[in-house]
Amino acid sequence: SKSLEITDRTLRRMIHDLRTKGFLIISNTKTGGYYLATEQEDIASFVAQQKHRIGAIQKSITAISKQNLTQEKLV
Repeated sequence: SKSLEITDRTLRRMIHDLRTKGFLIISNTKTGGYYLATEQEDIASFVAQQKHRIGAIQKSITAISKQNLTQEKLV
């Protein structure tokens, strides 16, 4: 993103937009970076990683949603 003179957030937003349009831009948490998928195995691995992230986010949402905000918890 530095060579493009854009922020990391802007790059992630651009990648997201392209993905929703069907571009096979994937990433790998082990190797880092973005690339175009060339094999079905790459896509399957990316989808599995994304599903795992969804599960982790859902657990956080569920736990926080169950809490009552009281003055005691703010301190």
